[in-house]
Amino acid sequence: MNLTREAEGRLKKREMVLIADFMQSLRPFTHFCPDDKYALFKNFSVQFYFVEGCYRTYLNNGVQTNSFTLATGETVNLDKTDQFFDRFATKILDAATLKKLCHSMFTQGMRDLVEPMTMMKMTEREMLAFNLIILYNNQNAADLGLDQQNALMKARNEMLDDLHQYYCDNNIEDGEIRLGNLILLVPAVLDWSHKKKEQSQIARMFEPCSEDETWSELYELH
Repeated sequence: MNLTREAEGRLKKREMVLIADFMQSLRPFTHFCPDDKYALFKNFSVQFYFVEGCYRTYLNNGVQTNSFTLATGETVNLDKTDQFFDRFATKILDAATLKKLCHSMFTQGMRDLVEPMTMMKMTEREMLAFNLIILYNNQNAADLGLDQQNALMKARNEMLDDLHQYYCDNNIEDGEIRLGNLILLVPAVLDWSHKKKEQSQIARMFEPCSEDETWSELYELH
């Protein structure tokens, strides 16, 4: 499935609404002010989008086919990315330049997340838990007050306890190893989102309108 740039933008905005609704439904955020919720949303939305794409890639056997499935459902053959980057090329940022700038983001995702997901055969429950671990991560809460940081830490610990109990209740013998593997994957997501921000800033330096509008609006507020 090949999406137009406009269709991809609409899907991304719909994804942002779903992420906001998901966050709004979580108990730890009941007493957070709107500014604190939005501060978390700015970081987590990009991270969630990346994790969902990696999980879709794993489900679609992306390691075997060397293809990456975006959160929009579009599949990119990493051996033949020219057509994908051609869609986003402009007079200043041509396809070759975009490929140099962005191709590593795909390969990093494959190496740091998709391959580990494939090896452990990550379940949907674990993918949801992994997203909560990221959402409650102290780096995402760095700009919040101490009370909010403590609330997120408590929520994170409770979620980890619940997941551990799930492994025990279902006699999953390697549950502690699986839990440890999820925690070890968090730095890869944080590193990717940091590089995504840098990539977006570089793209806007050369051509302000070249970067996807949805991400630009988020990053302008950092």
